[in-house]
Amino acid sequence: MTAALDIRGLRTEIRTRAGTMQVIDDVSLRVDPGEAVALVGESGCGKSMTALSVMRLADPRTVRITGGQVLLDGKDLVPLSDDEMRDVRGRAISMVFQDPMTFLNPVLNIGTQIGNPLRRHLGLRGAALERRVLELLELVRITDPRQVARSFPHELSGGMRQRVLIAIALTCSPKLLIADEPTTALDVTIQAQVLDVLKTSLRELGTSLLLITHNMGIVAGMCDRVYVMYAGRIAEEATVDDVFAAPKHPYTQGLLGSVLRHDRPPASFTVMGGSVPNLIDPPAGCRFRPRCPHAMDICHTDPPLIPVGDNQGAACWLYRQ
Repeated sequence: MTAALDIRGLRTEIRTRAGTMQVIDDVSLRVDPGEAVALVGESGCGKSMTALSVMRLADPRTVRITGGQVLLDGKDLVPLSDDEMRDVRGRAISMVFQDPMTFLNPVLNIGTQIGNPLRRHLGLRGAALERRVLELLELVRITDPRQVARSFPHELSGGMRQRVLIAIALTCSPKLLIADEPTTALDVTIQAQVLDVLKTSLRELGTSLLLITHNMGIVAGMCDRVYVMYAGRIAEEATVDDVFAAPKHPYTQGLLGSVLRHDRPPASFTVMGGSVPNLIDPPAGCRFRPRCPHAMDICHTDPPLIPVGDNQGAACWLYRQ
């Protein structure tokens, strides 16, 4: 079965005044058709840059893909021209961003903004276009779609604006949706509603999901598999059940240990010391080594992703035997 998204050995660098950062370093991950996969990690680990590399939305003056493949339904996106990528974005792959007010146009009403990709990719006009706009607003459970279609972004609540972003991303029923921290700015009640809308909409359309988040609770409720990223590299991959039941990489253990849970005593809560390293001059070998309680001499050498069980792998020398 051809993967909806198959990233193979992706490398992305950012040129800064202080030097060049290898922000994505030999990253490989896969999202199968109809599957929901999470990419998790602390801020600064490279999650959003992975998404921008896939979408080819990073500023080419400072950001450059230096290696690897990004296969969307078997087609490599890396060598495509800008014009070719504009045909792919919105139709075959879409993205929901973190802050809707940053990405919604304040001078266009909602109906126009949802209609733009329908005109661009599907050639819809007139009554057919208006009907599809209303259908998409209903898909994301907006109760008065005609009124909302006439409204401007500032007239809607944060939860409504995020639903509109989801509707725009799903206009052409893409094969893959990337959602980058889609509910961070929302309170917990609205967050749950938006996530339920997202999950239901994807299931109805058969669209695959790559969810970028730092919230492990969202991962548990939304996803089938998870990739844990640290300092531009994949530290662990597993099914969601396995990663919660028995996390293998010390970084994954630290992430889960720092989450308060109602089924565990407060004493089980832990805090990881240190921070994500500067990627202009990262530590040799395992990049988590300076923060790891299990660090050994061999950790100065890059660890491969070592299989641990049937559906789990960890880039950690603890599992070399």
